[in-house]
Amino acid sequence: MGRAIKAWGRYRQARQAGQQTRYVGFPRFRKKGLHDRYTASNGRNTIRIEGQRVWLPGIGGVRMREALRWSGTVIAVTLSCEADRWFAAIQVDTGVASPPLRQGATVGIDMGLETLATLSAGTTYENPRALQEALADLRRVDKAIARSRQVVRPPGIPAP
Repeated sequence: MGRAIKAWGRYRQARQAGQQTRYVGFPRFRKKGLHDRYTASNGRNTIRIEGQRVWLPGIGGVRMREALRWSGTVIAVTLSCEADRWFAAIQVDTGVASPPLRQGATVGIDMGLETLATLSAGTTYENPRALQEALADLRRVDKAIARSRQVVRPPGIPAP
């Protein structure tokens, strides 16, 4: 909180001096008991995980329900309180490379406007007009129902 107020103060001083700087708002107060959370990054390898315990800077050892499932470098740990229970979200860098990008042409999809799909080669596919066809079918069915409801008058009774 102290760093946030100092950053806001430096921002206000720079603005009063007429300098252009990035916007820094006044820090928001977090009420105790609402959205309680704490994040510890693993700078200087301060976070250790040993079995079912995670050691955090400033807090110490915290017991976990189960051991960490993945092996790799711990990046950060976020402790958060939900429904009067504390949960730990552990970010682990497993070292697995991200999957390669797919080879081939790029396809763009235009949702509900003029064309359904436009390929990178310029080929376009028309958008199916499902709503217009459904409305035409509905008009046809409504006419058939209206015709079937015409009252057939017995002979001798004049029409109104």
